[in-house]
Amino acid sequence: HDFYCPYNVPLGMNLSGTPLNETIIALHQIIPQFKTNNKLQKVQCVILTDGEAHPLKFSKNFQRHWESNPYLGTNYIGSHCVLRDRKTGGTYSFSDLEGWNGVTDKLLLNLRDNFPNTNFIGIRVLASRDAGQFVRNYSGYTETYEKIMKVWKKEKAFSIKNSGYHAYFGLSSSVLNSDDDFEVKEDATKAQIKRAFTKSLKSKKMNKKILGEFIEL
Repeated sequence: HDFYCPYNVPLGMNLSGTPLNETIIALHQIIPQFKTNNKLQKVQCVILTDGEAHPLKFSKNFQRHWESNPYLGTNYIGSHCVLRDRKTGGTYSFSDLEGWNGVTDKLLLNLRDNFPNTNFIGIRVLASRDAGQFVRNYSGYTETYEKIMKVWKKEKAFSIKNSGYHAYFGLSSSVLNSDDDFEVKEDATKAQIKRAFTKSLKSKKMNKKILGEFIEL
């Protein structure tokens, strides 16, 4: 007989499907530790994800009218919540949340306030069908949306400047997966080498644009 035997994760250690928000919170400890361990003056932080953050939860006492004692349960962080940074004294209200990325952007703003000398760069790997919805979440149905989607259709990459990151890059998953190796035969002529090199550069067009914006940061 086969028996189902689940392994329980210790309390407080369970992670969601895409633990992006949890990662951002952990960076408050990781960044200074990384800086100290490697004797660095300045640290840049790049976050790569293929999905949006799963909603964060918090512990809360619930009192049900048919029970005499309350019980400790969980609730999702939403527009009714406020983030208070005990270290800096700053507060971040979630009352103006719009879309599923709102909490993530607030956490990023808090991170930037704690580390003003660090650039926070986001990279979102996108399937073609997901790009439109992703862009609309930051631009709505505006001229900005049309401009970004025009760039996406041509270059399969774009950058968003109004998120919690200093720059948020969208990259096509299909382009990243494409084979763009530079290969020629051992006895290739100069013309054949030139054609192969030109073909390789064309497939790397997206990467050059992204590299340019990385250099600016």
